[in-house]
Amino acid sequence: MYFYAIVKARILKYNIIIILMKGMMPQLHMIVPIQVSFVYMLWYDFPIKIGSALLAIYIIYAAMRHRKPKRICLCSFFIVYLTLVVTLTLFPMPYRYFYFYYFNVEGTVILKPFTTIIYQLKNIKYAHIARQFFGNIALGIPFGILAPPVLKIKGKIMPYLYFVAFPVFIELSQYAAGEIVGFRYRTTDIDDVILNFLGAVIGFWLLKKYRRAARRVKRNMSITNNVMKLFKL
Repeated sequence: MYFYAIVKARILKYNIIIILMKGMMPQLHMIVPIQVSFVYMLWYDFPIKIGSALLAIYIIYAAMRHRKPKRICLCSFFIVYLTLVVTLTLFPMPYRYFYFYYFNVEGTVILKPFTTIIYQLKNIKYAHIARQFFGNIALGIPFGILAPPVLKIKGKIMPYLYFVAFPVFIELSQYAAGEIVGFRYRTTDIDDVILNFLGAVIGFWLLKKYRRAARRVKRNMSITNNVMKLFKL
């Protein structure tokens, strides 16, 4: 498992990308430059601008259609969340480049389950590994909270199908983007799907806890109101 750090500098219209690689063992702190590229890049601000425009369009449309404020808030949060997911998983994206290699560092496709997870758990004490492991779980939690009410997902099985389909779509998008630009700049990993799914399940569990608590509060308020009416009579 290789870990990369990217040092970037902009000179005129090119972005000079120097990719650094740590050794196979996390305790080896030797960093070796392995590739220097001259690249046209789409940076993080590109999807954020697109997402902001879509959010503004939706809010205007929802206001014109007299949507409920609660619905507008949920959908707005969902758009912001999807924008962040696209930003973190697909960008920065190279779209025109020329480069030379010291070693081949293209992203790989890992289809064997738990390969990456086992490695990460064995080395969880290292900050960058813990960040990657828990980050993949955290990425799925908002989807489990927001997707069911926003997309009106019902049933016992259907939510979990969405929770699987969403991370699979992310990984396929990363692979497709690499094929389109001609360089797999992201790793497609089945373990990312597993961790994102786990995060979505946690989020869905929190949503169900919140709904139960809200129903309990509403029921108690109803009982209190009835008692107050009784005493008024």
